[in-house]
Amino acid sequence: EKHSTINRYIPMGLGKLTYGIAAGMMIYHIYTTSNIAYVLPTVLLILIYFSRHRGFTHSITACALFSMTFIGDRNTLIPFATGYLAHLVFDMVNTKGIPLFYPMKKRFKFPLNFSTDSMIGKTIELGSIAICICYWLTIVI
Repeated sequence: EKHSTINRYIPMGLGKLTYGIAAGMMIYHIYTTSNIAYVLPTVLLILIYFSRHRGFTHSITACALFSMTFIGDRNTLIPFATGYLAHLVFDMVNTKGIPLFYPMKKRFKFPLNFSTDSMIGKTIELGSIAICICYWLTIVI
């Protein structure tokens, strides 16, 4: 999101440019190696490039598609899908909600929700990061 914490540290427009460059590199790689394993990740990068924040990428469909890129690697698939779903759940605590069943325009959010910039919102964000780190450590160790 344009005014998100992370984008305060990324020069304007660089986020979109990064996805565009990555997609271009993947297309070049597919073209030069004929390795079709990179087709799905490339399509997803292109979708991210053209998607607006809290659009397609914040849906169950996107979670399933992105998770499919790791279908052959269970050690990556389960943590990735769990993290993606956790991201969706935590974004439903935000006042803006998410289009969980994209392309339906209805946004879903929990009845009790908070602005990202509020003290409660920041506490939830830091708490969720701590939980994810602890979860990751249990898998790695």
